[in-house]
Amino acid sequence: PIRQNNEPSVANFENFFRDCGLVIVSVSDDVVALATRIRAHHHLKMPDAIHVAMAIVWQCDGLVAKDWPLTKKDSIMGLKLWSLWD
Repeated sequence: PIRQNNEPSVANFENFFRDCGLVIVSVSDDVVALATRIRAHHHLKMPDAIHVAMAIVWQCDGLVAKDWPLTKKDSIMGLKLWSLWD
């Protein structure tokens, strides 16, 4: 919506993310260390490894993804992975 200069749509996104209960957290040293191990052992790209590490550190029940290779795995280090397309 930003490229199309669609201000009402931009405002809808901003309102959703402000009011939906999301908590924004920083990537800690612990997350980076875990992500590095996940990347090495599970052959993920670093952004995917960081997402997985954040979910593990924050004790999420699972992680929903739509991109390969995450969708080819059932779990990583006990974290359940679900495909958006299932």
